[in-house]
Amino acid sequence: MNKGAVFIALAFLMSGCENPDVAAVKESSIQGSNLTYGQALSGAHCSKVSWESDVDDRNRDIVISECHFAISKSDVSEYKKNYLSYVESKRAQLSDGFGLAEAVLETEIESRHNAAVKKINAENIDC
Repeated sequence: MNKGAVFIALAFLMSGCENPDVAAVKESSIQGSNLTYGQALSGAHCSKVSWESDVDDRNRDIVISECHFAISKSDVSEYKKNYLSYVESKRAQLSDGFGLAEAVLETEIESRHNAAVKKINAENIDC
């Protein structure tokens, strides 16, 4: 890379000027809301928001925003407790479901067996 280009890029970054693509996205209104994307992502849920522009693999200009969530230890503990409770309830439902499926299969097998025996007896077939 050319030293002049590096100097210009550094000067741009150090000047505090915001990339025009990033500024355009941050100032864009969210459809159906009175908030901009910048306002929405700088809310109470993010402890830090970073913005950058880039070019994707199809050579399109894109803007990337990264929100670092502000989560306390008590939030994490509460989430873990709720998640474990959810998992346990799903495990119990599956267990109940398997028990029901097993009973249905046993009934079906017994019904087919009885039908086969009845057919054999009706046709007087010796096995």
